[in-house]
Amino acid sequence: MAQGPNHVRKALAEHAQAANTGLPELARSVFADLHERLVALEAQLAGYDRQLHHLAQAMPEARRLMQVPGVGPITATALVASTGDIHQFANARQFAAWLGLVPRH
Repeated sequence: MAQGPNHVRKALAEHAQAANTGLPELARSVFADLHERLVALEAQLAGYDRQLHHLAQAMPEARRLMQVPGVGPITATALVASTGDIHQFANARQFAAWLGLVPRH
């Protein structure tokens, strides 16, 4: 089986539905159950992603951070939540050192 979620989802669905694969009924039943769970988890994750995107849009700090290339809602909201008051840092170098991006001074 090829790697990746799309390949796994497709293979699970095929093995669960195909009666002529030579797989026992129990195996097809397990594959059908796994396919249903995978689809349900993906839908749940998509819902969490939507909620996180709405949360990030509601936070001015996160909106500003998302203007930086490569920074999305997950990184922006995590950074805002973990730093607390940004004014605790005297300058950008202290903030970068706190993040572990540059040596501490």
